[in-house]
Amino acid sequence: MMFAPAIPDPDASRLPPLIPSPAPADALVGSSPPNPDGRVCEKTCCEPLAASPCLDEALDVCLALDAGNPLTRVAAGPASMNGFAIGHLIHHVRRRGILTADTAPRDLLREINNRVRRSGEGELRNRIQVIRALREMRLVPEDVADRGVKPAGTTPCLRSVAQMMEETSQLPFDRIISPSREKNIVKARFEVIWILRHVCGLSLTVIGRHAGGRDHTTVLNAVNKIRLQMQGDAGYREAMAALCEQADLLGVSKNRKILTMQSALRE
Repeated sequence: MMFAPAIPDPDASRLPPLIPSPAPADALVGSSPPNPDGRVCEKTCCEPLAASPCLDEALDVCLALDAGNPLTRVAAGPASMNGFAIGHLIHHVRRRGILTADTAPRDLLREINNRVRRSGEGELRNRIQVIRALREMRLVPEDVADRGVKPAGTTPCLRSVAQMMEETSQLPFDRIISPSREKNIVKARFEVIWILRHVCGLSLTVIGRHAGGRDHTTVLNAVNKIRLQMQGDAGYREAMAALCEQADLLGVSKNRKILTMQSALRE
């Protein structure tokens, strides 16, 4: 495989949410469910968040980190990769003061899950959904890029994305970023560009340099074409969502592996 040299992103581009929409008027962020007599329940800590184990795992991870447990120890715990990723993200945005409102982790996860359900995506399962929901709830400032919302070291690198796309498309990466106009190669190239933009958070200019020396307008054209295809084809939208989730977990998995090794060395 051929890779362009690592290039810093001087633009620090601000990516808008993939599906922007105003928060519903009846959305109550940070509130607990009322009892039948109308009083607010103060014992929600004893209730499971949802049927999905991922949510409870995410809450456990977040609360463990909030309590001061070392990240290395929590990373070595039993949580699934998605549960760890979501819990780590929620702890990160709260600890770093990124959120525009102070909301308890349980209430925040419950509201995010409700939004995911209303969108027709089922239960909350990845941090891409979390970031989108936080933007819809206007809990993340517009001038903070998605890359800045994620904990440091958890964004996938170009090499990881390239290897994933080689396996997915059955094409070598140097062919994907070549000038070829073959349909399958163009499709793979556009999908790489989409992932580098919306998962890795790179600027159009930096993506163009990594994608065969293309200019930013060519990259933007690829992003727009993928967006239009996703809007008109539910099956392709689901396939791209799964591909983006897979790419995002590459960064989480690599970071967690390093943390777990550090935890083992300290014991």
